[in-house]
Amino acid sequence: MVRPMRSIFGLVLIGTLLQMQALASTRLLLVGGGKRPEQALRRFLAWSGESASRILIIGWPSTIPGDYVRSLSAELSAVGANRILVSETAPVSESGKEEFLSQLAQATGVFFTGGDQNRAMAAIEAWDLKSSLRKRFEAGIPFAGTSAGTALMAEAMITGKEYPRTAPGLGLFTPAVIDMHFLKRNREPRLIAAMADAGMHFGIGVDEDGAVAIEDSLRAEVLGTQHVMFYESIGGRTMSFELEGGDRFDLKGWRSR
Repeated sequence: MVRPMRSIFGLVLIGTLLQMQALASTRLLLVGGGKRPEQALRRFLAWSGESASRILIIGWPSTIPGDYVRSLSAELSAVGANRILVSETAPVSESGKEEFLSQLAQATGVFFTGGDQNRAMAAIEAWDLKSSLRKRFEAGIPFAGTSAGTALMAEAMITGKEYPRTAPGLGLFTPAVIDMHFLKRNREPRLIAAMADAGMHFGIGVDEDGAVAIEDSLRAEVLGTQHVMFYESIGGRTMSFELEGGDRFDLKGWRSR
């Protein structure tokens, strides 16, 4: 009877170690706005636990969060999400903050809608939630954003204003400034100016209907049919790399592969 117990214990231990290894990975999905590629939503769902996922949609960037939340919920449900948690608006009381933290603790994936990244970050900072969100991300919970929800993922968040061009973001991705609706709205000059203002050497521009999946801040893969631009600016010289669906990018060496 002892040997089977040891075998079961060994399997449990191995399972626990594998789970801990999985939790060590950070995963981030950046959608450029417009139509969210089905491939990107399926990748996020896979990261979040497939049919066992509990995805928290945060509508704080928007002044009309209900529309964003309903649309995103329907799209996630269509690719197999069974349980969706919703936080349409930022807390207005301590009890509201505690309710949100309870949702965050339950979530196996977190998705920020579009709207205004400055609006969302103001709420996050006002209720001292930045650390709680980052801890969940660092524990292995995948995060995603679309449009403004993508911009706020950076350490140096593009504001969309003439000045200041950047402000502190959520800080889930530290190497680069991130812009969205990129080629559709001709935002290359805006991104390069924001990189300079923030003293950042790297930038990422995600076009509408496009997405990029990032793992461990080291590896990026473009999902969908639209392009993603990667920029490097050093010594007054700016280089760009234009990637399309299926292409991969080495974020450590900042080179396509």
